[in-house]
Amino acid sequence: VRKACKNCSKKRKVSATELAVLQKGFKGLPKSMQPKIPSPMLLVEVKGCKSCNNTGYKGRVGIFEAIVADDALETFVAKSPSIAELRAYAARQGMVTMYQDGLFKVIEQTTTLQEVERVTAE
Repeated sequence: VRKACKNCSKKRKVSATELAVLQKGFKGLPKSMQPKIPSPMLLVEVKGCKSCNNTGYKGRVGIFEAIVADDALETFVAKSPSIAELRAYAARQGMVTMYQDGLFKVIEQTTTLQEVERVTAE
């Protein structure tokens, strides 16, 4: 995802709609992995300047998802599960999706919610 430009981005309070999107996005993660959403929650808002070519973004940061390949996963995959079953299995194992990893970066004020949704939209 594109990183918010440090020269022109501003911080603002999260809207109720955006907060609901964040909370819904982290639903299903084990409690130990769920982020502490600060109060008041601030999000980065991009503007655009000479430094970022008036895009509001400068640079990139990766968002990732991974699952531990252990014997249990190997046995599960050998049964030829559907994609939906594999996603459900991965979620039960505590896998963080690319979307969720992007939401972590939104909370860290590295990028915007709009950028994460643009990149991870299906």
